[in-house]
Amino acid sequence: MKLSTTLLLAALLLPTLGSCGGGESVDPPADSDSDSATAPVTETVTEQAPAKIEEAAKTESGMDQLEALENQATGAVEAAKEATKEVVISKAAQALFDSYCVTCHGKTGKGDGIAAAGLPVKPASFTDAAWQASVTDEHLALVIAEGGAAAGKSPLMVAAPGAKDNPELLNGLVAIVRAFGE
Repeated sequence: MKLSTTLLLAALLLPTLGSCGGGESVDPPADSDSDSATAPVTETVTEQAPAKIEEAAKTESGMDQLEALENQATGAVEAAKEATKEVVISKAAQALFDSYCVTCHGKTGKGDGIAAAGLPVKPASFTDAAWQASVTDEHLALVIAEGGAAAGKSPLMVAAPGAKDNPELLNGLVAIVRAFGE
């Protein structure tokens, strides 16, 4: 039995121990020599105790349900953490794209950014379905992380700052490029 299950059962059953045996105290009688500060304390059983015992006595199916709820809660917390992480990463990737990549690739991803006119090799249009089909995510990640020269493309296409050492940022930039093709 899991520790959390054992603790739950103990918490439910401890208040009822004073009423074992038909309401009689199970505590030993106090010695006349003992100090009243060390005398055992008995708790009064409340109306809730029978309900708690009944709940605790629900065999393993009740414990299975408790365990399932615990697992479900843990899963929900992890999913919330991941969703929050994705939003932050997407914002970071979008901010980098908007401040860095747009210069050549343009806001619409058509390769028509402000610097594109002066380049000897025109930037790819991310909206071109044939181009999208011709490159893998791994290829895009290589070009983004290490620059065009690493993939046999223009050496003027420099690496995106911070992308090589940040897989989440790199994946976010790849996702932005792919989104232009949808």
